[in-house]
Amino acid sequence: MYSVRIGCRRTPMIVALYQGDEGEKEWKKSVSIYSRLRHPYILQIYATANLIPFQKFLESFQHSAILQAYICAYTCEDQCETVRYCEPMVDWHVTIPWVRASTGRLCIEFGTPAGKVRTLLTGRMEKLAPPDNIQALHDPNQEAWVIGSLAFERWYSPCHQFLAQYRSSDISMHGEVKLGTIIHCPAGRQFQDAVEIAYALPGLDRGLRLGDVFWYRHPPTFGDERLVTSREESEDGSVRYNSGDVFGRTISLVHSRDYVEAWFSQANYIFTQLKISSNYSDYVFVYWVHFSLHIRIPNQNPPDSYLFLCSPADFQTGPMSFQWPTHPAYWSLDPSGSKPLSHEEAANLGFLSMELKTEVRVVFWDDAVYSAQRKFHVAKGFDPDGQDVARELGHPLYELSVSVANVQEEDSAPDGDDESEHPSSRADFVQHDPLELTQEFSGYDDASARHCTFRQLVELVKFSLIFVLGVMHLYEHVRP
Repeated sequence: MYSVRIGCRRTPMIVALYQGDEGEKEWKKSVSIYSRLRHPYILQIYATANLIPFQKFLESFQHSAILQAYICAYTCEDQCETVRYCEPMVDWHVTIPWVRASTGRLCIEFGTPAGKVRTLLTGRMEKLAPPDNIQALHDPNQEAWVIGSLAFERWYSPCHQFLAQYRSSDISMHGEVKLGTIIHCPAGRQFQDAVEIAYALPGLDRGLRLGDVFWYRHPPTFGDERLVTSREESEDGSVRYNSGDVFGRTISLVHSRDYVEAWFSQANYIFTQLKISSNYSDYVFVYWVHFSLHIRIPNQNPPDSYLFLCSPADFQTGPMSFQWPTHPAYWSLDPSGSKPLSHEEAANLGFLSMELKTEVRVVFWDDAVYSAQRKFHVAKGFDPDGQDVARELGHPLYELSVSVANVQEEDSAPDGDDESEHPSSRADFVQHDPLELTQEFSGYDDASARHCTFRQLVELVKFSLIFVLGVMHLYEHVRP
């Protein structure tokens, strides 16, 4: 039972919420009883509503990713209007979305942080007219209307924000991460064992926002996670912290590429080239990489000192590739950082080793989403198995990293479950002269070799043939 206040009434009212497997049955029973009673000493029904949890309502349309995207778009607008109205009065950050069964429109329940699950729709969508009634969503022509109402970018946006699924995994600190690539990585497989199948040609890397990459501290300071009173940031993004502000904290940065629209515009082209027609969720988009450094609390009180972190740009090893640099951090007693402490000096002063971690996040979509992409492209007059949409929108073009035979062989290979063969995803980081890593990974070169692209293999064969022909030609000249 809840006490609520309705805008048109001065006195509060009581709301009864029916939930669970028997909720609808009990609700109908109560409505049947109280609707027949008219007495000043008995509760009177003001209104009733049959509400469905938003996620359950959305799942009822899982046969059509187009309708799911449409539902997310108009309910997101409903949410924004609700938040604008209620923001001065309630904490809108904790909400439970429902859908009114009779209309298909969004209903927001404002919860409390304790005991409530936060389920908040996010994103700004192209404003679409909501359905006149719930039956309109089941109209066979509704999909065609949605397609006709949306441009490509406006269609890709809800697919990305609402229909995407995510996985994260820790990887070796020596591993290099190439953002924006498509890899074959079924659930349960280690990231370092994944096979790259496609990559975007360099040039139009608008999805990479290096200017937005910065070091931030966990847990954040109140009001602004970037704000630390002792923090000093240089123009190149390198940072200095007072030692006392970082003990027991984790300092992180994230490199990301969220420009998945480029992939949407040509995903079916890549799948067709590789003869992939099912299990699309096994092919994932490398979305972001999270580098974090944990500073342990010393056992003794070291002198006041400074922690220096390198520029985020030092992590970049290629146009879209990132990896821990050789010297990401060091301690110094000098505020200018001109005299880094050696590992021995730092240990003698009480500083403990730092722990490095690399986390990779990938995003993927199921078969229904890619089927919807195909249907959307056809309806707009484009070949879904080509790259014309990508060219039309000015997106970078994806190329194959492997041959069809390699992908088919990869699909038939069993996934290994032995995690003992994989290098540790964490490693201690200690200071030397200069800084060195405490662990070495003998399997790193082999892992790199496995990621050799098909194009590189072709170039290697061409070079070998040229070399052999050259030797034969030389032999013909020197032979008596």
